[in-house]
Amino acid sequence: MKKLSLYIFLVLMFCNVGFADNRILSFDCKDIDLEGPYPSKYEFFFETSTLNITNYEGYVGKWTIDYEDENEIRAFTFLTLEGGDPKEHNVIFNKKTLISEIYGTHPSDLKYRLLFRDQCTRTSQ
Repeated sequence: MKKLSLYIFLVLMFCNVGFADNRILSFDCKDIDLEGPYPSKYEFFFETSTLNITNYEGYVGKWTIDYEDENEIRAFTFLTLEGGDPKEHNVIFNKKTLISEIYGTHPSDLKYRLLFRDQCTRTSQ
């Protein structure tokens, strides 16, 4: 009976660790601080080291999480602009203010800068 209890405990511990980092957070976001009101709707799906972001057009981007603490999540991906080499893009999501900022190379001048800054409201958890 003691062995059975030990095995059950170990299985529960494994399940707790193995699935603890999968979580789904959904947000409605509105562009701020940039020209033009670009409506956005994002679904953030967090896996062990990947952040999948689905935008309002249905495009799913896979971002690699390289930093996370109680205040923010930082992730990166490489996107290819028309006729060019892949360029690194970064997203910083502030957990407290729910502001998402995406940085990358702008197609008009090929300079790395802030592309989108969105104020988000949580729609589900």
